[in-house]
Amino acid sequence: MSLPLVVEIALGLVFIYLILSLLTSEIQELVATVLQWRAEHLRKSIENLLEGDLRSELTAPKFVSELYNNPLIQSLNQEARGSLAQFFRSISRGIVFLFRQLTRSRNVFDQQTSGPSYIPSDTFRSPCCKL
Repeated sequence: MSLPLVVEIALGLVFIYLILSLLTSEIQELVATVLQWRAEHLRKSIENLLEGDLRSELTAPKFVSELYNNPLIQSLNQEARGSLAQFFRSISRGIVFLFRQLTRSRNVFDQQTSGPSYIPSDTFRSPCCKL
């Protein structure tokens, strides 16, 4: 085996590994987006932050519901408006509905189908200080 052949094989393996890792990351991102994992985790984390050690109190979920009903927070939940985007959104809602039925998990967004996956600190601070 000559050195250029070894270098070619090594480069080929590196590129295959990079392409497969990129593909895996994109698939994971697609699944996380469709199932709203970041948005659910954000809402549950805010509830846990406000509850602290008092697990029996029901004020934190009520406060978080009021927080998410604030127009500043609702404006962060942007959905596409086109007909093709709405078609894919309806498919993803069906997938999420089946996922919730199979796992027997509750919808943390109450009547809404999705929530923001990121809340900037200024936007979060404004409704919290006014409530």
